Amino acid sequence: MMIALAILALSPSGRVLSLDSLFRRRKDLQATNLLKARGEFAGWHIRLLQWFFVLMYLSAVVAKLSESGVDWANGFTLQYYLIRDGLRWGSPLGVWLGQHHTLIHIAQYGVLLFQATFALAVVFPKLRWFYVPAGLALHTGILLTLKAPFYEWMCLYVIFVPWTQALHILSGYRQERSHAPVAAQ
Repeated sequence: MMIALAILALSPSGRVLSLDSLFRRRKDLQATNLLKARGEFAGWHIRLLQWFFVLMYLSAVVAKLSESGVDWANGFTLQYYLIRDGLRWGSPLGVWLGQHHTLIHIAQYGVLLFQATFALAVVFPKLRWFYVPAGLALHTGILLTLKAPFYEWMCLYVIFVPWTQALHILSGYRQERSHAPVAAQ
């Protein structure tokens, strides 16, 4: 999170997404159209953070496989931690999952596959519709079962949201609602 904040602080977003820009627009009573704001280097910080995600996931895969190979995904170690931490931190979901070795075994291979192929979400943006919810589900599952918080990771997934498209959709929706006829009472 600290690296992300430092990168965003160095980004050229002051014209649109800064407090001084907001105060300037309020003072001048001019509404700047955020969707038309463009800059030559406006996307570098987002792309850098996206690749940073890829590197963090790849380093996790390398650490797992270099220590124990594919035996990392044998299910037994995670089963132990699910039961231990489930009892320690009061996670009934962790204790329940700890009783299903086959499910844990499959989930560990799923985690390896997810982390090893996460770069596809950066290279092929349409795959973000799969990888972002899967990543949020992964970290939420870790939180609910092992009580290991990855809030920073969960928050930083916003860098994969196509905000320009989302704003276009929302602005079109707002215009449609404002032009809709009011039903008679």
